[in-house]
Amino acid sequence: KIVFDCTGAGPGTRQNLVEFIETTNIALRQVGGAKESKTIIVLNPAEPPILMRNTIYTKVKNPNLQEIKKSIDFMIEVLHNYVPGYRFLVEPIMEGNTITTVIEVEGLGDYLPKYSGNLDIINSAALVVGERFAQKLSGGTA
Repeated sequence: KIVFDCTGAGPGTRQNLVEFIETTNIALRQVGGAKESKTIIVLNPAEPPILMRNTIYTKVKNPNLQEIKKSIDFMIEVLHNYVPGYRFLVEPIMEGNTITTVIEVEGLGDYLPKYSGNLDIINSAALVVGERFAQKLSGGTA
């Protein structure tokens, strides 16, 4: 479930919601290794606007909560290089073989409002890809 403020969902986002859902589902399977995926988007008209929040439900065979927490902490550290406002709101919750995590993304607030964390993620990803592509073109390794 992805929840973000309607204000952060401009005309481009709204026109491409089906593509966004399909692409997110593909990424969950191809990048995340999920056998199945389902994405639900909630556009929230809250005033004042809310920060982007995602609730992630993951079914895991024989989950090891300590290892999962260690992996999450590592990924947050990596993500902070690109999106400093990315954080978990609560510790992962384990119920049987389902792990629930809730994240929130606060944008930097430099060019875009702080509630536009989803756009900070997109811009940061584009910057990293552009830098790696330029490095590869100049003969370096990506």
